[in-house]
Amino acid sequence: MPAALRFLPKYLYGICCCIYLFTFGVFSAVNRHLIFTLCFHFGLGRKDVPLLLPTVSIDDFAPDDERLHLLSLEAMPGNVTTTELVVLNRTIRKIGARNIFEIGTFDGRTTLNMAANMISPGRVITLDLPRADLQNTKLKTEIADRAFINKESSGERFQSNSALSKCITQVFGDSASFDFSPYKASMDLVFVDGSHAYEYVLNDAKKAIALIREQGGTIFFHDYASCWPGVNQALNELMLNDINFKNLIHISGTTLAVLKVSPKA
Repeated sequence: MPAALRFLPKYLYGICCCIYLFTFGVFSAVNRHLIFTLCFHFGLGRKDVPLLLPTVSIDDFAPDDERLHLLSLEAMPGNVTTTELVVLNRTIRKIGARNIFEIGTFDGRTTLNMAANMISPGRVITLDLPRADLQNTKLKTEIADRAFINKESSGERFQSNSALSKCITQVFGDSASFDFSPYKASMDLVFVDGSHAYEYVLNDAKKAIALIREQGGTIFFHDYASCWPGVNQALNELMLNDINFKNLIHISGTTLAVLKVSPKA
């Protein structure tokens, strides 16, 4: 059968999906985020915020590691990609991370994978904004953030894994007002994937720096070089204007930006 004929059913199905997406589907926040992503894919918004971080390849940054555990691979909007999971998990293995802090739990897919790959005994602390506080945040969130905050439950992907859930501590609050002091200077790795608003990315970056232990560590930011201009702008500015973030880089083929924090003198 010619390739064009094999593709036809998918083409027709795609047309039907697009009709729904741009009519009744627009009332769903998740679908609106998909529209934002499509616009970005076709160029809208890309020129607004240039991507300034230096780029390195995945294998140069995080070499292969046969010990990786990849769990709950089925992704949904808001999740990191499988490739991004590999980068995170390789890094956790490479630096021997035992203490990890995550800003933005969502469904717990990344949390689960980080817990599966950290050095035992270890702990992942994951912070999420309760849906009840959506309208009461200290800083302004992006409208499209609301689809990922306004969910039935937080961290459902690790809650069903009794072995790994014992290594995960779930806390709730607004990262702009949350008391991070019990975790200060104690983390090997911090993963920032909270609100994508410019002010929140700046806030979470500064909080992440304070969480890294004196011996140094690694901070990951999700959704750089994507359809979230607030993330792009904030990380660009941090790299250019804040000496603590001058070594920020972007991992090619992903939306991950990463900062290796040097040991304190």
